[in-house]
Amino acid sequence: MQFNKFKIYWPYFIFGAFIVVLIVNVVYIVIANDTWRGVFTENGYKKGLEHNKNLAKIEQQKKLGIQIYTDIKKNLDGNYRIETAVKDKNNQYIPDLKILYSFKYIPDSKYDFALRAVHQNDRIFRYVDAKFTKNGRWEIETAVSNDEFVVQDIKDLNVVLNQQ
Repeated sequence: MQFNKFKIYWPYFIFGAFIVVLIVNVVYIVIANDTWRGVFTENGYKKGLEHNKNLAKIEQQKKLGIQIYTDIKKNLDGNYRIETAVKDKNNQYIPDLKILYSFKYIPDSKYDFALRAVHQNDRIFRYVDAKFTKNGRWEIETAVSNDEFVVQDIKDLNVVLNQQ
């Protein structure tokens, strides 16, 4: 007699298992929606594609063997002097380049700015008096180009403005 009761009720056990799984999934969805912190990237797909392009450019730069040497020093007046030298894979300086510095303030992009380097001589390119408006972490992207190539280098800089 016991076996006959099991035969009758086994479909209800299977149906009940599906109901339990459905209830657990609904609870997880509600919890996930209530605890989501709101981390969201505007145009995330486009930014991802741009990142992939940058990775491809880095690979091309490695194949060219071009090295960018950037030196950043703080002057007595509180401004920053930036010097850049560029060498090829034979360790020879590359003259006649166009160099653009992009300064990105990490906490807020509204303070970002860009400057062109000035030729110091055939080996060194310099920008004197880069004036930062905010204390904190900055990223300096050095883009070097001529008619044959474009390469870039990124440096981090912690800016401390002179307090009056």
